[in-house]
Amino acid sequence: MGPKLLQKKGKETTYSLRLLPIGGYVAMEGEQTDSEDPRSFRAKPPWQKGIIILAGATVNLLTGVLLITILLSQQTLISTPVVKQVSPGSASAVQGLQAGDRIVSVDNHRVFTALDASYYMGSNPDRTVNLMVRRAGGDTLIADYRVPEKFDFKVAGVKPTFGTVSKYAWLNSASMARVVWDSLGGLIKGQYSIRDLSGPIGTIQIMSDTTKGALKSADWYYLLELWALLAINIGVFNLIPFPALDGGQFFFIILEGIRRKPVPENVQAAFNSIGMSLLFLLMIVVTVSDIAKLT
Repeated sequence: MGPKLLQKKGKETTYSLRLLPIGGYVAMEGEQTDSEDPRSFRAKPPWQKGIIILAGATVNLLTGVLLITILLSQQTLISTPVVKQVSPGSASAVQGLQAGDRIVSVDNHRVFTALDASYYMGSNPDRTVNLMVRRAGGDTLIADYRVPEKFDFKVAGVKPTFGTVSKYAWLNSASMARVVWDSLGGLIKGQYSIRDLSGPIGTIQIMSDTTKGALKSADWYYLLELWALLAINIGVFNLIPFPALDGGQFFFIILEGIRRKPVPENVQAAFNSIGMSLLFLLMIVVTVSDIAKLT
């Protein structure tokens, strides 16, 4: 983004390298300015505009699914939310958790994967949750289950076949998307502070540390998992119905379909300017926080 450093015009597309490496964009013919070209963005019906606007976020989400598919296909077993073993005399055993239990929900959050279970059990501030498990065909509530500091039970796994990899690639991707969405909600509610966020500097630091660990151990699992989380994070974030994001543009397109005419350009421009200003302000605050963590 920012001022142009280099620019090259192709047959119909102008490519440019810009000063600020904090993001990129594609500006289509007729997206931001008037155009008489019948192929321009503004000449398209709302349903086609919607497909175009959602394409970027969709590709990010599918990239995450692809990376998780690669990860799961390389594993010996794929973790499931079924309890395989509970350590005898452990806190979980005393509280009633048994081998064979399928964790159905944690504090009314449905559980589909082992990631769901570990996230919702670990993210509760006081580490006390209501655990619903399926046992012998019926559901059993373990009320006020005190989550141990270290999990004292093991979950069962399934062998990676075409069916199980396909199933859990989508389920684990959806679980990651839920984590991102819930984290954003937690930020708004005050459950997390601005220091818990990472911007470009913090993300690069995390990627660097993870890459060094992967090179040292020759184990690329956590690096690929981080790439998948970043891809899904970007996809989910861009779908938020906030001005200047793809989700905000999609909201305007929905209004266009309802009203049978586009939202006035000056209204869209005003909302997008406000949204972009707020996003840049957030970027600055998060970047300062990232620098403070490094010092």
